[in-house]
Amino acid sequence: MKKIVMLAVMAMSVGACSTVDKMSWAQQSPDEFMVMSRAPLSLPPEYDNRPVTTPLSSQQKQAALKAKFNGLSSGEKAFMKQIGAETNNDNIRAELDNEMKVSE
Repeated sequence: MKKIVMLAVMAMSVGACSTVDKMSWAQQSPDEFMVMSRAPLSLPPEYDNRPVTTPLSSQQKQAALKAKFNGLSSGEKAFMKQIGAETNNDNIRAELDNEMKVSE
């Protein structure tokens, strides 16, 4: 009797090995050959074109800066005046380049 029970238990344990995959207990990885490829990304033909803008005069720049400062509180306006944000420097790039040359 013990031999029959042991034989039945062994048969069930060996038979259970194949049911793990069927019952989704084992993690299944995707099939790498079933992955669909996508078309490569491409840029539009005129991607580098930028909108054309006319350069503003210094008076127009000052007016634009003042319009930005209208919504600020008095403390913020005082701070912006102290750091010189109301003035516009058209040669800032050249000044920064000179400062970088001097510091090197």
